[in-house]
Amino acid sequence: LHSTQRASGHARMAATLLTQEQVLTLHKQFKSIDVNNDGVVIVGYFPQWGIYARDYQVWDIPEEIDVLQYAFWDVNPDGTLRSPDAWADFDHHNCSDVFDPLCSNGTLPWSGSPLPYYGNFRALNMLQQARGTKVVVSLGGWTLSSNFSAVAADPAKRAVLAAECAAMLATYGFDGIDLDWEFPVEGGNGIPQLPEDKANFTLRVQDIRNAIGPDKIVSAAVAPNPTYADNLEVSALAQIMDHVNIMAYDYNGSWNPFTGHNAPLNPVAGDGNFNVQA
Repeated sequence: LHSTQRASGHARMAATLLTQEQVLTLHKQFKSIDVNNDGVVIVGYFPQWGIYARDYQVWDIPEEIDVLQYAFWDVNPDGTLRSPDAWADFDHHNCSDVFDPLCSNGTLPWSGSPLPYYGNFRALNMLQQARGTKVVVSLGGWTLSSNFSAVAADPAKRAVLAAECAAMLATYGFDGIDLDWEFPVEGGNGIPQLPEDKANFTLRVQDIRNAIGPDKIVSAAVAPNPTYADNLEVSALAQIMDHVNIMAYDYNGSWNPFTGHNAPLNPVAGDGNFNVQA
């Protein structure tokens, strides 16, 4: 889960790049998506594949979630969007009797639905109606960021991507787009990267904002590494996006020569700034 506290952490990390007015603007935007009106915005990811081995369904999502980020959709080389698992998104007929009026004993009928799709997308729509939860589609992630750099570098492909995002939100009634580019400039899971990613990331975010309008959510997942802010035009992005989510996990792992917590809350000797408190 990502909360306002982590968004504030991002503001601290980039304090030299953000004015006080910009930080206040981000805070105001965050308050506007406080669906539960409890003074805290809780953002959570729902993995598309979670319905299989984990048997974690959309209707299992806690009521405390204000913004649900559906992970992940892919960006094709031409800028169009692709579902990595169309059956999970559109076709399965599992359901919850609590959320869905057409549901009978955990199964949807094959006819009689006013929606032309089933699967997770229908369940997400039912979640929106039942609780008012904001649903955002996350693009990319660790395994699906391969085409981000090339698409962001090409104005025509950026325009295609922006139009695809707008069409998705209009077709399925979702509330926004989340960009999980892992990672601009420095690369990640063997993905291509360019020095120009820094400026192109801003251009891509602006194109998406222009296409989907001011009332939809535009967000991004960003790395906790203090040097990561150097690869973003933070001040410009603060004027375009509604919020950012710090990926406050995977601080330690098999790549380290020592054992450490995956997501440490407090400083530990030798960890430096790699903890949530920092």
